[in-house]
Amino acid sequence: MFHCSLKLRNAFAHDIHTTFDTPSVKDRCATLRMKADDCDNEELGEFRVNATGQFETAAVALIMNLLNRPHYVAKQGRTPQKWRY
Repeated sequence: MFHCSLKLRNAFAHDIHTTFDTPSVKDRCATLRMKADDCDNEELGEFRVNATGQFETAAVALIMNLLNRPHYVAKQGRTPQKWRY
C-alpha cells in the first residue's frame, strides 16, 4: 500500500489539476488493499464506490489499524520496547 499511496501523493503534489477523476489516480485507488468494495445486494441494490470513496476508506482503515495496534500487541503478550533513534 505504501508504494501506491506514495504515487497518489505525488500525483496530487506535482500537478494542481489532478483530481480523483484523473484516470491514473482512479486506477491507483482501485488497487488499494483496504478500500471499500462495490456492492450488489438484493435489498440495498447496486452500490459503486468511486475513487474518492476508495481512498478515504483505505485511509481510515489504515489509521484504525495503527490506532488499534497496541491492543493487538498486548493480546499477543508482547511487551513494549524502547526504540533507538
